Amino acid sequence: MFSEDFNSGLGSWSTTNTSTGGTPAAAAWTSRPDSYFYNGYGSPDPTFSSNDASPFVLSNSDAQGSGTTATTLVSPGFSTVGYSSLSLSYYHYYRYNASESANVDISTDGTNWTTEQTYTSTQGADDGFVQSTVDLSAYAGQPQLFIRFRYDATWDWWWAIDNVSVTGTPAPTSFSWTSTPAGFTSTDQNPMNVTVNANTTFHFTPRVRHAEPRRAHCIGDRRSSARTRHQWYARRLQQRCSNKPSCRFGWRNTEWRWFLDRSEPGQRWHVRTCDHGSGGVHLYRFCRTLRERQLPR
Repeated sequence: MFSEDFNSGLGSWSTTNTSTGGTPAAAAWTSRPDSYFYNGYGSPDPTFSSNDASPFVLSNSDAQGSGTTATTLVSPGFSTVGYSSLSLSYYHYYRYNASESANVDISTDGTNWTTEQTYTSTQGADDGFVQSTVDLSAYAGQPQLFIRFRYDATWDWWWAIDNVSVTGTPAPTSFSWTSTPAGFTSTDQNPMNVTVNANTTFHFTPRVRHAEPRRAHCIGDRRSSARTRHQWYARRLQQRCSNKPSCRFGWRNTEWRWFLDRSEPGQRWHVRTCDHGSGGVHLYRFCRTLRERQLPR
């Protein structure tokens, strides 16, 4: 679902550094190579090595010196829609001194944060980053989720982080059929033995496991007085809407409508698509025929 190994630096992660006193810039979250040696005039000074001997990121309160360290490392937003459980995993080395804290915060809007994990003891070693996990299942189904590593210290040691990932269990796909006029309902993916009157409209709503979109609707409209094809129509509509690439659910909050119609006797069925949607932060609306295909009689 989401991962970052920091092998190419901070990537799309953002940082803040409101440290004061000493040399504040030295405390900023910084990409460091494997086997990074910190000459801190200690005994001995550490040589950092992540769990997979790769680059990592480090906030170093000791390097700042006398003063107060306050740094954050914030992930880009990502979607957890379509998942029923979530787990955050990361490897880190946090050296504890006396009164500082290392915190893992979560937000659904990038502004309001909830602390889900706090460390007040040493975790791992300079040559032995340890894996930690945090249960984030309470945040499943969110269109946006942010992770923040927040380090608060007062001329203490450091916090090094690498290989952050969020994994989850996909929610099961469910199906719902209704009709207009009312009278037909089903939760089967492919309902059989459907008996309807002419001019009945079937409404098919699959709740898919894919993270995008949050909803998807497929609507079929049969505009024919013939009653001999309703069962074939229901099966064909289901096939067109539930199996990629025939029915694409590729845009967030996009509503795809599939119309099957035969406007004149003797014509074959046609498939047309029309969508209304929004992408990213820029809203737009459009409706166009993406394809038209003749189906077997």
